[in-house]
Amino acid sequence: MFVDLETERLFLKCIGYDDADFFYKQFTTDEVNKYLYDIEPLSSLEEAKKWIGLFLEGEPRNHHRWIVVLKENGEKIGTCGFHRWNRETGEIEMGYDLQPSYWRKGYTSEALTAIMKFAIEEMKV
Repeated sequence: MFVDLETERLFLKCIGYDDADFFYKQFTTDEVNKYLYDIEPLSSLEEAKKWIGLFLEGEPRNHHRWIVVLKENGEKIGTCGFHRWNRETGEIEMGYDLQPSYWRKGYTSEALTAIMKFAIEEMKV
């Protein structure tokens, strides 16, 4: 059901085990973790792989994560995705995180607009 997405400046790549190093780096960055409410800082690369495994569980899933990648240079700068999708009520939560050096540049708005469009058009949320 979930696919890679593309915006003007970003690729949103479905998370995979090959992203474990970045995922670990992302969730051990103090500035990033300061604003998260549902995940503790990761303690190991193995823990990062376990989290990724949760995002890759079989269907039907109630969550998904994309890696936010800059088109211009292929750099991974954050993640975004869905949590707690309730198919009965159509409610879904979105989450995001970005490396601090990319804050206030419109990347989060661009990524969230793309995943909201996907949720409405493809997931029928």
